[in-house]
Amino acid sequence: MVNQPKIPFEELNRKEKEIVRVLNATRRPMNTNQIAERSDMSWQTAKKWLEELHSKKYVIYRSESGGTYWRLR
Repeated sequence: MVNQPKIPFEELNRKEKEIVRVLNATRRPMNTNQIAERSDMSWQTAKKWLEELHSKKYVIYRSESGGTYWRLR
């Protein structure tokens, strides 16, 4: 079993928390547009905060068929 990093939820901003909630609820990789729609934010805003969560090592992504798919680490 792989150890997942504990996400310090209380240290995340509102947008980051919403993205983490969406990814946790679906438990499957999602593209940026799907995350944006379910988080009620623009694609650009979702992309910005996904990249921030990635820099903190809380999410990972893979590029596939012209899209980027994100999931919790």
